[in-house]
Amino acid sequence: MIFAAGPEEHSPFLVQEEPWNTAVIILDPVRFNSCQKVEEGIYRCTYPGRMAVKDTDHPIHVLLIDVVSYLRHPIRTSHADLNDALEKAIRDFEWLILPLDPSEGVPSELTAMLDDGCISDFERYRFEIP
Repeated sequence: MIFAAGPEEHSPFLVQEEPWNTAVIILDPVRFNSCQKVEEGIYRCTYPGRMAVKDTDHPIHVLLIDVVSYLRHPIRTSHADLNDALEKAIRDFEWLILPLDPSEGVPSELTAMLDDGCISDFERYRFEIP
């Protein structure tokens, strides 16, 4: 379920074609080769990639963040300004994913592209704000 702040007419609607500006990605945890807990709610994971890469045995590295677990950690629950973020993360079952592999063009930077080898499905939505 997608939630949007503000009046109902600003809510997103499901679309099958362009243009779309928001996506919900469904990850398949079975596709991960390994996941190591970095700290509460944060995991470093690898999975076999599907995009064309020079080294076909190259595993894809990502950081997964279980936002609810991360924000519920005692060191963060004392911060009142995070209460609203925690409520929304609980409501949205929020997870974040960050690619950790270097960019092909600029090896000193992380790539912004997520290899789809861990994705089982996704839905495209469009927000239309008058």
